Amino acid sequence: MKDKLKEKLAEEEVVLKEEIAKAETKIKPNDKIKVIAQTAYIRPLASHLIPSMGKATFGKEFDVVAKVSGTSVAGSDIWYKIAGVNGEGYIHASYVMEI
Repeated sequence: MKDKLKEKLAEEEVVLKEEIAKAETKIKPNDKIKVIAQTAYIRPLASHLIPSMGKATFGKEFDVVAKVSGTSVAGSDIWYKIAGVNGEGYIHASYVMEI
C-alpha cells in the first residue's frame, strides 16, 4: 500500500513539474521580491501541498527567475520562482511584494 502511494505521489509530482514549466512567465532581469509576511515558506515546486525546503523571514529579498501558476493559496495561483543560496525554489505571491 505504501509503495503504491509513493508511486502515485511521484507521478503527480512529475505532472506538476511539467505544468509549472509550461506556465512559467519570464521576468525582466534584476526583478526582485521582498517578503512581507512574518514567515514565508520556500518550496521545491509551486504548490503548498509539497513540503517546504526552507523559509524566509520578513524583509528578506530574492531575485526572481520567473512568475508561474501553481496551486491556489488565499485565492491566488501566482508563485515566484526564486534564486536562493540553496538553488531555486518557489514562494507564493501572497507573502511577498515586487520591488
